[in-house]
Amino acid sequence: MTVSLRNIKAPQINAMAMIKRFYIKLTAYQQEFWTCLIVIICLGYFAIACLLAARKPLWYDEILTYHLVRLPDFATFWRALASGPDLSPPLYHICVRTLRPLFGDGPVALRLPAIFGFGVMVLCLFRFAIRRGSSYAALAALFLPFVSSAFRYAIEARPYGLVLGAGGIALVCWQAAAEGERRRLALVGLALGLAAGICSHYYAVLLFFPLALGELVRTISRRRIDLPIWGAFALGAAPIALLLPLIANARGRIPDFWSKPRKGNLTEFYPWLFPNNPTIFLVLSGVVLVYLYRRNRPDSPPAAVESRRSFPLHEVVAITVFVLFPTLGYFLAVFATGAFVQRYCLPAIMGISLLAAILVDRQTWSWTAKAAVGVIFLGWLAFVQFDFYREVSRDRNAYDELRQALGSDRDGCPPILVADPLRYVEVHHTAPEQFARHVFFAKNKPGSSIYQPAELELGLLDRWVPLNLTDLRTFQSSHAEFLVFGKPESGLIATLQKDKSEVVIAQKPNLTLIKRVN
Repeated sequence: MTVSLRNIKAPQINAMAMIKRFYIKLTAYQQEFWTCLIVIICLGYFAIACLLAARKPLWYDEILTYHLVRLPDFATFWRALASGPDLSPPLYHICVRTLRPLFGDGPVALRLPAIFGFGVMVLCLFRFAIRRGSSYAALAALFLPFVSSAFRYAIEARPYGLVLGAGGIALVCWQAAAEGERRRLALVGLALGLAAGICSHYYAVLLFFPLALGELVRTISRRRIDLPIWGAFALGAAPIALLLPLIANARGRIPDFWSKPRKGNLTEFYPWLFPNNPTIFLVLSGVVLVYLYRRNRPDSPPAAVESRRSFPLHEVVAITVFVLFPTLGYFLAVFATGAFVQRYCLPAIMGISLLAAILVDRQTWSWTAKAAVGVIFLGWLAFVQFDFYREVSRDRNAYDELRQALGSDRDGCPPILVADPLRYVEVHHTAPEQFARHVFFAKNKPGSSIYQPAELELGLLDRWVPLNLTDLRTFQSSHAEFLVFGKPESGLIATLQKDKSEVVIAQKPNLTLIKRVN
C-alpha cells in the first residue's frame, strides 16, 4: 500500500500562543514563579559581574583600596586612612578587610562589596515597584540599571556600588515603614541604610533629600508627623559625628582636587549615564512600531489587569528628587565641597528606573505589544553587556603599555622614571617585584609647573606602603642614563629638555631615553 506524503501534516508550533502562555504566568504573580525568576537573575548577574571583575585591570583608585586593606591591623589602617591617601569613608575598606580571610585580595575579592551592593539595589528597585505597579513595570525598574553606566561601578573596588545598595535599602524600608509593614524592622533598615551610605561616601548624604522631601509631602497629606520615620532619619545621620576628623581632612584637600564643579556638569550627566549607542534608537523605534501596530489592531486582546495600587504622591516626589540627584550634587559641590564627579551622583539611576516603571505601568498595551518591547529591551541589554565585555577584554593598564613599549629590551633596560603619578601606581602594583624595583616616580614641589595633585596622595601612601619615590635632582645625579615613560609632551620631559646637562633622545612611543652629558 502506498502512502502519500501529502496527506501527512507536520505538527504546527504556535509561537505566539507559547509567548502568551508565558506572559499569563508572568502576570499571574505566582510566588514560585517569581522566586525562581529572581534567583535566576541573581545568579546570572553574579556570574557576569565576577567574570568582568576578573578580567578588568585595577586602576589607580582601586589600587589605593588594595594597599589600605592589606595593612596589618585595624589601628594601622585607621591611621593611614586618616592621614589622607584615600578621601573615602572607611566602610568599603572594612568590608574588604572582613572578606579578605575568606576570598583573598584578588581583583574579584576586592570588588565583591560593590558587586553585592549593586545587586541589592536592583532587587530593592524591583521590590519597591512591584508593590505599586505591574510585574512588567517592576521588571523594567530591575533591568534598566544594567544598561546604564552605573553597572560599570558594580565591578569597581570603590564605594559607589555600596552607596547604591544602601540607597536601595533605605528606599524600600521607607516605603515599608510608611505602609506599616514590619514597621520596627523597616525603621531599623531605614536608619542603617542611610548610615551605611554616609560611611561609604560623603556624597551619600544626599540620599536624605529624596526621602525627607517625600516624607514631608506624606506628612502634609496625612496632617500628622510620623516621628519614628524622622527619628530613623536622624539616627541615619549619626555617623557624621564619627567621621568629622576624616571630613575635615578631606575639606583641606579641596584646593587641590582635580575635578571642580562647572556649568556643563548637569547637561553632561544624563548622556554619560546612558552612553550614546545605536541600540537606543532601535529601542525607541521598536516602541513606536509596537504602538502603531496596536493602534491599527483594534481587535487586539486587552492586557491582563493586575490588582495593584498606584504610586502615591509622596513616593512620586521621592522618585523625582532621585532623578534630580545630579542637581543636588552640583549645588553641594558649589557651596560646600568644591568637587563634582559624575559617579558621585549615581543614585540618580534609582529615580530614573522607578520613573520608567511608572511610565510602563500607565500603558495599556496588549500582551503582544509588551512581549515585543520586552524582546527589544533584552536585545539592548545583551548588546550593552557584550560591548562592555569587549571593552574590558581590551582594557590595559600602564604596565601592559610599558611592557609593550620595551619589547625584548625589558631585561637589560636602564632605570625607568614614570612621568604620571597615576600610571606609576599601576606599574608599581602590576609589575613583577624584581622589575618594579627599577621603576621610580620623581616628586615635584607643590606650585611647580609640573606638580600634579595626585603626588600628595602618593607621598601620604608612601608612609605606609613602600613606593619608589625620589627627588628629580637626586635621581638625575645617581643615574647617567634612564628612560622616561610618558607622553613626549609631558611636563617632565619638557623640564629635562631645558636642562643642558641632559640630552633627550626620542626612542619609542611613550618611552624616551635620557643621557647625562659629562
